[in-house]
Amino acid sequence: MTTRPEGKTTAPQRMNTSLDQSALAEASAALREANLTFAKAHPGESPGRQPVHTVYGGAQLFKSDSVPKLGAIALRAMDLYASKPAVLGGALGISRHDALKTIEGVSSRDRSSTQTG
Repeated sequence: MTTRPEGKTTAPQRMNTSLDQSALAEASAALREANLTFAKAHPGESPGRQPVHTVYGGAQLFKSDSVPKLGAIALRAMDLYASKPAVLGGALGISRHDALKTIEGVSSRDRSSTQTG
């Protein structure tokens, strides 16, 4: 239903199409099958771990040392702003989360050596 400016309501009009209904049905069926196949192969986000950041930049900016450099920047930020698991947990609102226990007592130097292999 459509409401006109003068307040009258009219039923929607059916649009004339130039496509054959059987061709549309065939195309729709093919698309439905393709979409179902895609959805089965790519069911969506995993309930497991997910990345916490994305780096945007052109391929011309990516170098062999990009990942270690970004890791070092992240570690410096952690040391500066959340050097203790309790501080990190408080900032994220997860002060009692069990995962915080896994990083207790790990220095940035220890973390850095595990990041680079």
